[in-house]
Amino acid sequence: MNQERDNLIEQMEEWAREVERFLTHMHQVASAQRLMPSFTLEPWRPAINIYETDEAVVVLVELAGIDPEKTIVQLEPSQLAIQGQRSGIIPKTVTKVHQLEIRSDPFFFEVALPRPSDPRQARASYRDGLLEIWLPKQGNTPLPPLTVCINLQGEPLS
Repeated sequence: MNQERDNLIEQMEEWAREVERFLTHMHQVASAQRLMPSFTLEPWRPAINIYETDEAVVVLVELAGIDPEKTIVQLEPSQLAIQGQRSGIIPKTVTKVHQLEIRSDPFFFEVALPRPSDPRQARASYRDGLLEIWLPKQGNTPLPPLTVCINLQGEPLS
């Protein structure tokens, strides 16, 4: 019964994300049809996949066109936060916009992890526009609260 409830909640959360993406897309299309770029103070949220292996929770984030050197990944045992910026999408010489669907400027998101992880042993890689974060599952002994930042070469930062 709990599994069915969890599956239903997970599906509803996915629908909410899809509705958010659709509304964002429609706003961008409407802005493009007015031949004006959309300016918003809200950071955009990239598409993500979260799945588990026997050893780890894996988070895959679609981040084409970002500068990995300027992307911050913060990990806690039960939460992940990523922030950065995609810029330079539209050249300064553009005089008219006909379609504007690729989000740029700052992005930020936080996500609760499906099970506690060990942020001290996390690794990340950025390849072909995809950020993959590998979070080893936490053992039986809970870790004290700890925030770790990692660079996109997979080496922990202090």
